[in-house]
Amino acid sequence: MGNKRVTRYANGGSVLAMADRLVSKTRAADYGNIEDNSNKAIGAYYALKGTHKILGPTDHCLYMILYKLGRECTKHKRDNLIDGPGYFKLWDQILGGV
Repeated sequence: MGNKRVTRYANGGSVLAMADRLVSKTRAADYGNIEDNSNKAIGAYYALKGTHKILGPTDHCLYMILYKLGRECTKHKRDNLIDGPGYFKLWDQILGGV
């Protein structure tokens, strides 16, 4: 089992190297400017919550859902449609769901 894990990581590179490739050159072209996307999500969050309170675990899920929507408004990417429901599932788990 350990060998399979080593092979998988060796073929795909380290987590940091993979993350660097994802967020470096093509990220802005694929998703738009990170600050613009974050500001869209933050503005939507504050409008929805009516406050600028410190975020908690369920607030983070809500923020990430709104972040994915902000990204989707910039450019359609299938992962936005996949990740959004994933954050809803995490939210449910935080609240004690299965």
